[in-house]
Amino acid sequence: MEVLNVLEQKFASLVKVVERLKEDNKKLHSESETLQFENADLKKENAKLAEESAQLSSKLEAIEVSSIDSGELERLHEEKKRTKELVDDLIKNIESLVDKENQL
Repeated sequence: MEVLNVLEQKFASLVKVVERLKEDNKKLHSESETLQFENADLKKENAKLAEESAQLSSKLEAIEVSSIDSGELERLHEEKKRTKELVDDLIKNIESLVDKENQL
């Protein structure tokens, strides 16, 4: 009889453990579903952002190409040439001043 009482107690405790595990499993399953939905939403958002990024990159490239095509490159070459001439003149003026200083 005492053995039956011990078995009954162990059985009752096992039933409680199984019930607790079932509840934990339900919670985890619910959390898993929520995370799966969030993951799906994030994948959609990521795809949308990747598409927007590609579009913006294309627009930027088009702007860069159009600015060069519209004479910007020629203007930059002229500006480079003028800058080089000004630097050369400045060097000549400095050399001239140094020569005058050395003569004095």
